[in-house]
Amino acid sequence: MSHDAVTDIQNVYWTREVAELLGVKEGTIRKYARLLEDRGYNFHRNDHDQRGFFDKDVIILRKIQELSKSKSMTLDDAANAIISMNPPNNLAPITPPVTAENEHHITRYENVMSVLQGLTQENSELKQMLGVISDEMIEQKKLLQEQSKQIEQLHVELKESKQVLNAPKEKPGFWSKLFSKNEDI
Repeated sequence: MSHDAVTDIQNVYWTREVAELLGVKEGTIRKYARLLEDRGYNFHRNDHDQRGFFDKDVIILRKIQELSKSKSMTLDDAANAIISMNPPNNLAPITPPVTAENEHHITRYENVMSVLQGLTQENSELKQMLGVISDEMIEQKKLLQEQSKQIEQLHVELKESKQVLNAPKEKPGFWSKLFSKNEDI
């Protein structure tokens, strides 16, 4: 192994380890890291999106701790000061590493979106069909009401016809009998 390869190996510390080194809680380290990330600082991330801190990161976090302890500087001001002093090669857009797990999630997301689009299209078609069926039902209801009125009218007319047929015929009166007999003679 060459001398350059040995010097390129860096220690990676996790949040708990950095908290122990600096004598603070893990939540404080996460807060410092978020402040720096919000300002463009890039921390190492593993496949599970957990932060890993190199020696240079631990030094920067220690500087934030020291600056924020001074009464003249707020935590935000300390983070801004660290970013302004930091070399630009650590400032980069944060992009999560592409892993097989991420690709699996992307594929699954695309499949879900495809199914969702299909269901949305099907839902739209069903709504359209329901609209047509509803219109047809309204038309059928109107026809039934019209037929019901016609049947009712026919029923009334039939009743009236029966009454006329079943009504007792008037017996001819005396005068009508008298005159009708005279005509027969």
